[in-house]
Amino acid sequence: MTAIQSQSKNKTKDIINMFQLLLDTADVKKIAEINEYLPVHGVTTNPSIMAGSGKGDSCITSDC
Repeated sequence: MTAIQSQSKNKTKDIINMFQLLLDTADVKKIAEINEYLPVHGVTTNPSIMAGSGKGDSCITSDC
């Protein structure tokens, strides 16, 4: 790896660490998929999102 490639890689890490990625979903598979590429710092949801995903209220704290 050249010095320029190393600097570019470090800048990318710095940019990623400058923000927190919060997802607004109830889809556990999508959360896992996105987390493979970017660090997910949190997930929010609401009854409307839960209903739209086909998951019941009992799924709020578990992997459904």
